[in-house]
Amino acid sequence: MLDRATVAYFREVFGQHLKADNLMGPHHLVDVVRTQTTLLDEVLTGAKADVRTDLIQLACQYNEFTGWLYQDAGDPNSAMAFTDKAMDYAVSSGTPTDIAYLLMRKTNIANDLGTPGRALSLSEAGMRELTKVSPRVRALVLVQRARAHALDGDAESCARAIDGAVREVARAGTDVDELAGYCTLEYIEMEAAACWTELRRTDRAVSVLEHALPTWPAEMRRDLGLCQARLAVAHAAAGDATSACRVGAQAVVTASSATSGRTLRDLRRLRAMLAPWRRDAPVSELTERIRQLTRAA
Repeated sequence: MLDRATVAYFREVFGQHLKADNLMGPHHLVDVVRTQTTLLDEVLTGAKADVRTDLIQLACQYNEFTGWLYQDAGDPNSAMAFTDKAMDYAVSSGTPTDIAYLLMRKTNIANDLGTPGRALSLSEAGMRELTKVSPRVRALVLVQRARAHALDGDAESCARAIDGAVREVARAGTDVDELAGYCTLEYIEMEAAACWTELRRTDRAVSVLEHALPTWPAEMRRDLGLCQARLAVAHAAAGDATSACRVGAQAVVTASSATSGRTLRDLRRLRAMLAPWRRDAPVSELTERIRQLTRAA
């Protein structure tokens, strides 16, 4: 029988999954969460009105989270499939925040797939929801739009979107946002740096990331590894192999305990970029450590 206790169970377990994701990354969670997501999809068909609304909201959250785990594990196609299902639930409930957030997530996945045209179309739809959502959600929509502009080679539009995202995070201040609480200034800076690297403005990317790292939240270890990997890539792109090796080694250590497909992807990219210095001992050592880490993952 589906009752309030069922709703409470799924909510409590979901909170624990969120904590585990930040600490350990997706590979330990994706199978478990996918199974629970499928279960929620199934039980909804028999849910009565008194719990159905809450279960639809939870099904939206679980499907979005499963999509995120697949994306972070390096499977963007599965990520988009689960995010599409989450969007179906969001549309049925008509919640503006969920709709805007999921349009942002779909933009993010489209960026990872290297399809800036689709990403820009999705972000345009997200922009139409901005007046209905919190500043942190607005910031997320804007920074993913910036990434799409960067992939499209439009530096001016990219910069405007980044500036808008920074303003929205500042506007949020210390407000609590359960959905987008991870959207801090440091997070926006990390995403902005990826844009600058894509646009080959590596000096700006290095400056932004070096500013973000010292104040990175300790509980967001998985994203710390990504930030370190992106800084190492920016150093390598700037021709600074020494700094790339130093920061890349830190990223390997972090990613060893909190594995992320996005971090592994950037570490593979770093390894390829360091090829001109492969005879140098520090480079040789780091590239071997990256090879072992990515092979194990």
